Amino acid sequence: MLIGIDHWSFHNARLFGGMPPEGFIDKAAELGADGVGLDYFMLPGRLRRDPAPLKERLEAHGMQLVFGFGLPFALPDAAFYLMDRHRRRAFELAHDLNADVLRVTGGLVLPVPGLRPLHLSLSRRAEPAWVASRLGHLCREARAEGLILALENHNDYTSGQILEILERVGSEALRVTLDTGSPASLGEDPYEAAARLAPHAAHAHIKDARGRGLRRRAVPLGEGELDISRMIDLLRGAGYAGLYAVEADLPPWRRAEEEGQAARDVSYLRAFDRDGVH
Repeated sequence: MLIGIDHWSFHNARLFGGMPPEGFIDKAAELGADGVGLDYFMLPGRLRRDPAPLKERLEAHGMQLVFGFGLPFALPDAAFYLMDRHRRRAFELAHDLNADVLRVTGGLVLPVPGLRPLHLSLSRRAEPAWVASRLGHLCREARAEGLILALENHNDYTSGQILEILERVGSEALRVTLDTGSPASLGEDPYEAAARLAPHAAHAHIKDARGRGLRRRAVPLGEGELDISRMIDLLRGAGYAGLYAVEADLPPWRRAEEEGQAARDVSYLRAFDRDGVH
């Protein structure tokens, strides 16, 4: 099992504590991760222009990278085409950093601490077709460059809608980032959703949570409501061989817990990989 840490696990340290991406990579290596997830829009301009410091650290630690391009493909036209200018540079950085999977998102989702994430949409019925049209154009470029796009179930679309987008695009260059924590936010059975999406997975975010509404909170793996062992079995049974990236989505007032939770999550997955059970 290849265990990763997504940069979002340390997003508060990045925003409020000044942890640079280089420091995050070093920390992930210190915690025993095999790889990391980085997002283009979380990189400072200096690293978008010159990614050499990132490449040096990834190579020094022997770490795999899944790169992200977090531009929601459901943005209104004016905003989308303005931000889409970054797409070419994101492709170039993925190549420079030896990433062959580029994580992407569809819907525009705003986090609301303690509540269900807010999905902004002009038409939920029409949105999957709209997103598929834009992703289809990008897939043609990605396939020509040897990249796989991995659409995340990001508290925006049900597993059925994700599969609808994949079917509409009809490209081998489009697969899925399976986030274990998202289906419950949309009222789906998490295991049924995972079973549907796992055969298409090119990346996975492994997270756990407990509670409902204002009481819902991210917790270390194995301490929440999800059967993580069952999730991993579903992925393995579908032949998944990519990173199992932990992603602790903690609010700002819990930023002091980020490193400890990431460390516990990595240890949990490492023990599962060793013993096969929890």
